[in-house]
Amino acid sequence: MGAWLSVSEDSKSKIGGSGNRFRSLEVRSLAGRALSLSVEDETTCAELASAIEAQLGLSAEVQKWIVGEGPVQEVLGNLGCSSKTLAAVGLGSDVRSLTVLHIGFTPLALLPERFLVQFQSSRHRFGTGYSSAFASLYYLRGDAAARQMVMEPWRKNDHDQFIYDMGECTMKAITSHWMSGSTEKTQALVGFDPLAEFLQSWRDARCRRVSEEDAYWRKHVDARDADIDAEDAATACTAGTASSLRPKYGAVPGWFVEPSSGCTEILCEATVGQLKILRLLINQDGEPVRAALHLQRASPLHEEVEEFDVTVRELQPGEPLK
Repeated sequence: MGAWLSVSEDSKSKIGGSGNRFRSLEVRSLAGRALSLSVEDETTCAELASAIEAQLGLSAEVQKWIVGEGPVQEVLGNLGCSSKTLAAVGLGSDVRSLTVLHIGFTPLALLPERFLVQFQSSRHRFGTGYSSAFASLYYLRGDAAARQMVMEPWRKNDHDQFIYDMGECTMKAITSHWMSGSTEKTQALVGFDPLAEFLQSWRDARCRRVSEEDAYWRKHVDARDADIDAEDAATACTAGTASSLRPKYGAVPGWFVEPSSGCTEILCEATVGQLKILRLLINQDGEPVRAALHLQRASPLHEEVEEFDVTVRELQPGEPLK
């Protein structure tokens, strides 16, 4: 693991450490503040971000790093929580200076210790049809301290319940069908903690902003007067591939449009059973308002990438998970 030495602002200190491993990296902010840090190629991004936070007061998770100036400027993005080394991200010994900015948005809010996340298909808002096999509503309840989580997909006429108990290392699946009734099955969770993995994926997504070119959600100004692309409309009812997971805007005219200005789209690759989140749209307070879910397309009445409205709240004391 690399090391760093913090020094006074607007000054440069002697390179720390032994031998020639260490070098001086000048860090500047747009406010004109500057400092010099002694780093080595094996210093991690998280270590450097922590040093910058200590000196400049800018939290590691909201730092945006830029190398170079003018036309040769390279945006490295948000690496404050990365365990990668400086050399691995392009901050090798030939780089002597770094500009640090704020990422420009509020990160995704962390989940409460006892939480409820609700995903409701935006097809409800638009009044469009879907098959009886389509889960238009998901409830995800979790209790980090109790190490328990429940995921419920709801369809038109029935719903399932998947109960994860990490203390017992089991997952109980209660599946139902409005005609044939319910079945129950319990399986062991061997070396697998779905709750911990979901919470970690949620944390990892906090600052993973999507580029404008790759965005799923359209701005109000872009979507209001836009016609549905002919090719997009033609493929709205055809199966996609894993490499082409994009919204089919013609499937539900009006969906995948930001509900208000100031929203930010982030990558959130979190999975709990059949609930697979691709991306989240967060508001100015970092609260998720929309989700893009990757669903198995079993009917031409719905798509592989579906938009869902999202609400998150803390479960009240005594409020059960199931």
